[in-house]
Amino acid sequence: MLEDGFELIDTEIKMINRVLGYCGTVDLLFLKDNKLVIADWKSNIKDITGDSYGNYLLNGLETIKATTLNKYNVQLNLYKKLLESVVPIKVSNMLVVHLNSDLYLDGINVYESPDLSSVMK
Repeated sequence: MLEDGFELIDTEIKMINRVLGYCGTVDLLFLKDNKLVIADWKSNIKDITGDSYGNYLLNGLETIKATTLNKYNVQLNLYKKLLESVVPIKVSNMLVVHLNSDLYLDGINVYESPDLSSVMK
């Protein structure tokens, strides 16, 4: 059951932008308060917030630590940019939904991705 005000638009939405040169699949797309919410499932790594071992992202994102979560944040921001280039509705939230491999101990964690549009040109 969805929280009040959320309307499920679609799941597993395949997108491509040949001009920008990337593609991807949005796991869940919701509408809330006339704005889009993107959610992406992640289940392949036990700890997505762990240490980047002093590594940082590249290509204009050198101030962002290269954690797995931050790489997912960039991915969601690319999805946001792609969606907003083809639909007249803005994306208000981007969520990484981490399904820990040991659900009985750690369960499900939801991380809100920051808007990186000011540093992602």
